[in-house]
Amino acid sequence: MTQVLVLAEGQTEETFLKEVVAPYLHPFGVSLAITVLKTKRVVNAPDFKGGISSYSQLQRDLRLLLANKHSFPVTTMIDFYGLPSESPGIKDMPVGDCYTKVAHVERNIEKDFNDRRLHVYLELHEFEAFAFVDPKLLLQLYPSEEAAIKKLSAVRAAHETPEHINLGAETAPSKRIVKELKRYKKAIDGPSLAVELGVDMLCRSCKHFGEWIAWLKSLELSNAS
Repeated sequence: MTQVLVLAEGQTEETFLKEVVAPYLHPFGVSLAITVLKTKRVVNAPDFKGGISSYSQLQRDLRLLLANKHSFPVTTMIDFYGLPSESPGIKDMPVGDCYTKVAHVERNIEKDFNDRRLHVYLELHEFEAFAFVDPKLLLQLYPSEEAAIKKLSAVRAAHETPEHINLGAETAPSKRIVKELKRYKKAIDGPSLAVELGVDMLCRSCKHFGEWIAWLKSLELSNAS
């Protein structure tokens, strides 16, 4: 069994990794040890967890994971949307589609650490993109919100993939969902939808996420060779 250390942005990602991704990877010989990004460390009190406001936070927590005396692979599940502007690769992002841009930033963050164990994964554009894989599933959570969910389905139909749904701060996936479904609970409803969809469906609908899962699945094979 290959253990992978994962730095997750918040509670939603942590729940998703524990309840959806970890069970999926287990038959492939891969286990996940999940750490939630700490936004503030407090002496003699619990740390604040979730969210990222500066690149130094990400640097600090990744360095702690990479300092582990065992040679574990380290990866991330951090939102691309809202990544601090001082993050490597942000200011010189190339012209191109979302996949070209996110890959550029991921590789630049990896270069900043210069550690072959690190494989950066940034969610395109945030966790709520997964809800757009099949918005009709939201009816299971909100059966009286058919009109709102119809609008969300139209948003999905207007974009090539769920990972393309982001045209700026006011049109990020989460803001689109909350605008129509004000009772939407990110930390609860998001992982519930992901369970219904399953990892394979998410991979087929979300290319960048699928590539990350393929890398995770390959780790046991690479270690065995």
